[in-house]
Amino acid sequence: MPDNILLERSFDAIRDCRMLVYGDVMIDEFIYGSVNRISPEAPVPVLEFESHNSMPGGAANAARNAVALGADCSIIGCVGDDEDGRHLNLLLEEENIDAEGLLIDVNRLTTKKTRVIANSQHVIRIDRELVIPIDPKVEKEIKKCMSAKLDSIDVVLICDYAKGSVTPDIAGWLINACRKTGTPVVVDSKSSVPAIFAGVTSVTPNMSEARALTGLRDDNESDLNIMGSVLLDMFKSDSVVVTRSEHGMTIFTRDNEPLHLAAYATEVHDVTGAGDTVSTVLSLGLATGMPLVDAALLANAAAAVVVRKVGTATPSREEIIELIGSNE
Repeated sequence: MPDNILLERSFDAIRDCRMLVYGDVMIDEFIYGSVNRISPEAPVPVLEFESHNSMPGGAANAARNAVALGADCSIIGCVGDDEDGRHLNLLLEEENIDAEGLLIDVNRLTTKKTRVIANSQHVIRIDRELVIPIDPKVEKEIKKCMSAKLDSIDVVLICDYAKGSVTPDIAGWLINACRKTGTPVVVDSKSSVPAIFAGVTSVTPNMSEARALTGLRDDNESDLNIMGSVLLDMFKSDSVVVTRSEHGMTIFTRDNEPLHLAAYATEVHDVTGAGDTVSTVLSLGLATGMPLVDAALLANAAAAVVVRKVGTATPSREEIIELIGSNE
């Protein structure tokens, strides 16, 4: 990992980055309270409400991470014609994220994930959503929004939570447009159809997603390496960065041996949104011309920062630099 002076220069370069995030946006809602008794109505705990907050989630959280590190970020996706959609727009405005490309699809609900936290323990998650493909008219509008922004963008991040906003037609069109201009494209996807992302710069599956896509195990290093080769072929990407929780991450490329990056030793309080952080920081690193390994190292440190926090969190440059410095 570069020394502090090089890190500072890297973050200064990130401040000049213009990033486009396309994908499934949502609201992450958190309800906090304490449990001291069981309900007399049913054998369930009674949560005594203490506080509540909401923040941008999914692709919107990736955009939030980019802005937290000083980058300029625009987001393209769709919400429902509902109160949650209007609330998400306000949340993005407060974060200084360009949400002009957040379009309304009247057939959809704005996805909201409500997490109930009792005595610091995650008790239940309630998902409010309607998983359907976006309206063809909205699809055309999304392409128009992209066309208007692509000339001024340094990197594209596609965040596909399999909610319907990321379609094969738009993904293919966007990737081809970026290849013509040499703009890096990073994909973080839960899709079971990797072919729609053929030709991207890098993909960032977690281990459970990698297993589901390949049908392979990672019981030893040889199995893991085979998995990486299969993923490279599936996505036809330049690289694959598999996040492996407490085992760190592994970088797979076509021309080099797999590289394993150890996880930072840190307390883990909440992994919500950590994947968004990895894909965002990796994207920003590549946008500045940083070598893939250095970008992955930076993303690895950023993820270690956010898992120490409760809720859908973002890292700061100071926190990342401090963490890296303390582990040298």
